[in-house]
Amino acid sequence: MPREFSDFGVPFLPTAARLGQLRETVELLKRMWTEPSVTYDGKYVKANNLVCEPKPVRIPPILIGGSGEKVTLKLAAQHADIWNHQAARQFELPKKIEVLKQRCAEVGRDFSTLTVSQQCLVTIAPDEASAAPMIDTAKNIFGGHMGDPTGPLAIAGSPQRVREQIQKHVDLGCTMFLMEFFGRDTREPAKLFAETVLPHFK
Repeated sequence: MPREFSDFGVPFLPTAARLGQLRETVELLKRMWTEPSVTYDGKYVKANNLVCEPKPVRIPPILIGGSGEKVTLKLAAQHADIWNHQAARQFELPKKIEVLKQRCAEVGRDFSTLTVSQQCLVTIAPDEASAAPMIDTAKNIFGGHMGDPTGPLAIAGSPQRVREQIQKHVDLGCTMFLMEFFGRDTREPAKLFAETVLPHFK
């Protein structure tokens, strides 16, 4: 969002430039964490004899999110430990995974070394009858921003339905989820999920 940049006095550049910033930042971070000192002369990011000490005991995993097939997925294939697919395009997950596999092959990476993650809205209720009005409300409130709660991969419904939908993701190769629970008091659906869904995936 533009305000995430402008509030800090940072220019909000066009998408292509911001992707360039991402690439250079990731390259610099990976070198900072592993090399004694780093000089980096990028178009957007520059460093002169930069020293990062102490080095991290465990290299932080890099998560790259987005679904742009030409640039973002190639960046994920080259640099990410985790690729996250945004909620608004959840229905496209099968297609994007196939493209990501192609990008991994192009850069000589084993796709199995990359974790696939899905940002998602979870609308769960004790049974389908009580879940239905919640799903309708979620659709009206979010308007697609958090995905279509009636879509083919939507994680919505009774605990059994939610388990089935999660399994669809797992079968595609998606094993991580960035979840937002829907409800007036989100502790209630989170508790229901923890008790009725989570044990099936441990």
